[in-house]
Amino acid sequence: MNSSLAESFTSLTNATSLEVRIGYFALCFKQTGSGWTCGGDALTLTKQLHPDGDPVNLIWQGAEFKDTIMFYGLILATITLLVIVVCLLATIPGWHVEKDEDGGEMDVKPFPSMTVLFFATMISTFASALALLSIVWQHVASIAFITAMQNMTYGGVRGNVGVVGLVLGWTAVATMMFVSVGIGVIYQATKFLNRLTDD
Repeated sequence: MNSSLAESFTSLTNATSLEVRIGYFALCFKQTGSGWTCGGDALTLTKQLHPDGDPVNLIWQGAEFKDTIMFYGLILATITLLVIVVCLLATIPGWHVEKDEDGGEMDVKPFPSMTVLFFATMISTFASALALLSIVWQHVASIAFITAMQNMTYGGVRGNVGVVGLVLGWTAVATMMFVSVGIGVIYQATKFLNRLTDD
C-alpha cells in the first residue's frame, strides 16, 4: 500500500466533516454546525458548499450512485400490482341476507370467484418476488458502493446503510409474502370446498 497516498486521503478527509445521504429522488448533505441541505442535482448542491467542503467529491459520487445504480422502477411496479390485487379482492362478495324455505332470514356469503382468487394469488406472488428482488438489489448495491468508497479513500470515508430504510423495506417484503400466502390458502380452501359441494 502506498502510505503517502493513504496519508493524503486521511489529511483531506480529516480537514472537513461532511455527511451525505443518498435517496431515490434526492441527495442531502450536512456539515458541522449546519442543517441538512437537499436537492436532486449534485452541481446545485456543490455550489452551496465551501470550495474545500467536499475534498473527495462525496456529493458527486453519491449522485452517480443515485443515477446509475439505484432503481425504483421495481418498487413502482410492485405498488401497481398490489393495487390490482386490492381491486380484485374488492370484488369478492360479502355477507347478505336471504330467505330460507320457512320464510326466515339467514346470512349467506357466496364463495369468491375462483378466477379472481387465482389471478390475485399469481399477481401478489409476482409482486412479492419483485419486491424481494428490489430490496436485495438495493442492499447489495449499497454495501458494494460503501465498501468501494472506503477502500478508494483508504478508510478516510465511512459509510453505512440506513437501518430504518432496511427495516421498512424488509418488513414490506415480509408483509407482501404473508399476504401472498394468505390469498393462496384462501384459493386452495375455496377450491376444496367447491369440490365438496360439487360432490
